[in-house]
Amino acid sequence: MSAKIRYEQYFAAGEHIGGKGDIIITDLLTITGQEAVYRARKADKPVLLCVLLPLRWARFREDRHAFEPYSEQSAMRLTAVIEGARARLGQVAKMKDEDALPVIHDVFTDRGTLWYVTDETADPTLSETDHHYKLREAIDMTAPVLDALAGLHEAGFAHGGISRETITVAEDGFHLSGFLAANGTPAPREDVQAVSLLLWQLLTGETAYHAESGGNLPASIRNALHNGINDPGMTVSDLWVQLHARKAAARVPVKTAAASARPSLLTRVFNPVVTAIFCLACLSVPLVKWFSERQVKAADVPPVEKLEDVAYEPKNGELILPELLCMEQEEAVDLLEGMGLRVILSARQDNPVVPENCVVSQQPYAGAVLHEGETVTLSVSDGWANYVPDVTNMHVEEATDRLESLGFVVKTKEINSENDAPGTVTVQSAAPEKRLDRGSVITLTVSLGRKDVDVTIEETVEDYVGMEYEKAKALLAEHCLYAMQIETVYDAETPAGVVLSQDVRKGEKVPQGTVINMRVSKGVETTRVPGVVLMGANDARNTLQAAGLKCNICYVSNGDYVMDCIMSQSIAEGELAAVGTEVWLTASIGSASYVISTGGWSGNPLPTVNPDDYTTEPEEETTEEENTATEAPDPTEPRNTETTRAQQTEAPTTAYVPAQTEPVYVPQETEMTAPPAPDTPVLVPGDLEPPPMPQ
Repeated sequence: MSAKIRYEQYFAAGEHIGGKGDIIITDLLTITGQEAVYRARKADKPVLLCVLLPLRWARFREDRHAFEPYSEQSAMRLTAVIEGARARLGQVAKMKDEDALPVIHDVFTDRGTLWYVTDETADPTLSETDHHYKLREAIDMTAPVLDALAGLHEAGFAHGGISRETITVAEDGFHLSGFLAANGTPAPREDVQAVSLLLWQLLTGETAYHAESGGNLPASIRNALHNGINDPGMTVSDLWVQLHARKAAARVPVKTAAASARPSLLTRVFNPVVTAIFCLACLSVPLVKWFSERQVKAADVPPVEKLEDVAYEPKNGELILPELLCMEQEEAVDLLEGMGLRVILSARQDNPVVPENCVVSQQPYAGAVLHEGETVTLSVSDGWANYVPDVTNMHVEEATDRLESLGFVVKTKEINSENDAPGTVTVQSAAPEKRLDRGSVITLTVSLGRKDVDVTIEETVEDYVGMEYEKAKALLAEHCLYAMQIETVYDAETPAGVVLSQDVRKGEKVPQGTVINMRVSKGVETTRVPGVVLMGANDARNTLQAAGLKCNICYVSNGDYVMDCIMSQSIAEGELAAVGTEVWLTASIGSASYVISTGGWSGNPLPTVNPDDYTTEPEEETTEEENTATEAPDPTEPRNTETTRAQQTEAPTTAYVPAQTEPVYVPQETEMTAPPAPDTPVLVPGDLEPPPMPQ
């Protein structure tokens, strides 16, 4: 197994899949449980290509781009899993009248595993959205899923893998996907429990059922979800009826066996079981005494048959991958690197269960046999928190919607204020840009306005455009008028907090107590810099670009990191930066002795050059004096191939290009020539300093 395997991808863009090879992979969309979903094209039509990842029974062979069972036993188990999944998919394909189920066009085996094809959809998964669903909205959105599950259960099949990752959010409600994510043969009971837990999470934000968390829910909803989670006989239809019942259903006790009445004293004394135990105890006393006094002979000891030790003992050079779930990222990285393994991170994801900066998953899984130098991919939790926005000077309804959309709970209190319009947030209990767990309570202080307003008196409105909002608010308050910040917009040419427009023109007369609505500048648009250290170069670039930042990469020769792994970033994670800011990353290019051929010195950053901007100018004739000049060339320019090769002690046969990144400028391979003439200076590494990484 090569150290370059990207476990989070398996199959690359451009690969042909299927017996006829008529399906071409475009890119990886997502991985959930035992299933990966790729965008692909079949006969020039965009489709989704889903594949079973049989990592419990097979290893991925990079040389064959296929899965191979570990042993004969695992091969038999994998065959049974594939056949069960094929039967499930066949049943789903027949149910064409269910809108919440995807239309399955083809099911086939290839590369040692099972595949199926569905129509491409732009709908996000539930885990990719942070929408806060209200009670009736959540139940209505779940209705298509319950209807589809009822049809599956009636046909004798269950989904078995319902989660936020296998449910997509469409306009008409939730839809089901992920039919390969189930283990074994799932039972309908598992689907009922999973849907109930999912609804509970949407309505309360809690991942486990706790009665006290649903205090704000109607009793009928609370009892229905309790029964769906704890009642082994609950069906999808029962859950639907109880969710829509006007009268709450009785809650099923968690302990199904009821406690019996306390027996009487006479019953306890003459209980048959107690009597039998007493008689056996009386008979055992003389037997125990006889055996204790009897001498034991060797012939009396039966031979003990030794069982073969079935634990796998690693051979020379083999390493057993430990379990890293919920371990701190730094601790997990130190452990793996101490074993001689390389580490790379996938994108960080919000997770309500695993604490921030702790491992959520690992590829390969615990117990896998690896060798020194191979790569382990870790997925790390970003916690279940958000940064608190600044909602002061907003109307309380807008402020509440914004905070609740981020997962916070809002409470309000009211006060009289001379400067603030009625309904305006004057103070928030949590400071802006503070990171808090979702579900945290934020109290907003809301203005009731002033008491000395006389609507019979008219005041003249002045021009406040270009003035700081706080100053404009104070000036209006002197005339018993209010300023209301109805909108804040990014404006790179106007400082933050300056008024851009007002809805009442200068010179107009308005009664006291009138609210002047204003648009206020937020200044230059900013974004929060994500952490990309230990990610692959492509993932890091996509993450930064998604945050509105530009990405530049310098490559460094370093044998301690897997090739293409990001080692540092110029702007720290969590800092605010203007949209479009350049973030410089350093990435490992390995420990090859010929790194110098890529345009820099081993151990130092390599400049990134856009190949489209680089053109080869025809060489001009120079005089002998110019050829023999000793002035050092500009280190930011591409270095001459001939001169570069003269510096090497061993010339490479091909130019090395870093994998999976935007191409760095690499001099074209030319025929080896003799060393330069004595009158031509030979540059030695160290004579010129490479360009530093921008800070």
